[in-house]
Amino acid sequence: MSPVEKRKIGFASVTLGTMRTVGQGISMAAALLLTSIFVGPRVVTPAHPGFFLSAMRTVFVLFAFFCFLVRLARAGKDEASGRKRGGLKNQWSTESSPLNSRILKTGFRILRRFRLDAALS
Repeated sequence: MSPVEKRKIGFASVTLGTMRTVGQGISMAAALLLTSIFVGPRVVTPAHPGFFLSAMRTVFVLFAFFCFLVRLARAGKDEASGRKRGGLKNQWSTESSPLNSRILKTGFRILRRFRLDAALS
């Protein structure tokens, strides 16, 4: 919120909170829509979770792709404005923080598990 004037911080905070809530609602609606398309009228049971898992895998990959696109767009905006802190190289390097390293390792572990589950199904 550093670009916002001091007297408008409250308004900026409320706007940011509203946008986050709207984004969560849209994400949940998209996840529900894809789940209803994949599962349809079938009943999801522990014995036959295939359609539900396919829907969840598709939702995960779709939103991961959207997040990556937004991150690339943000990196381009940071470069254009001349900011030092932006960009994929600076924010996601493992040297910058051990937390980033753990996040990346966990993300790769999850992706490997999804690929293994897809190969087994």
